Amino acid sequence: MTLRTPRGFRFWSTVRSHGWYALKPFHADPDARSLRVIVRLSPSRLVTATVTEPRPGLLDVRPSRALRPHEERRVEATVRSCLRLDE
Repeated sequence: MTLRTPRGFRFWSTVRSHGWYALKPFHADPDARSLRVIVRLSPSRLVTATVTEPRPGLLDVRPSRALRPHEERRVEATVRSCLRLDE
């Protein structure tokens, strides 16, 4: 899935801004400039999503497996919240 970012948003600077990227459930890869996050879809279902910025203004979010539409919305909401895209 692709998410648009606010004007002036800097993905990698945001990821590294407060140190939370070094805590579970996150994993940042500085070489790939990617962020992995584990998203809880239900009490017993988890999915890993990898976030990258293919170009300014867009984020690419790749879940580790196929998701149902409501699960995609959950992953999107989690990424938007973690990166504060709506603020």
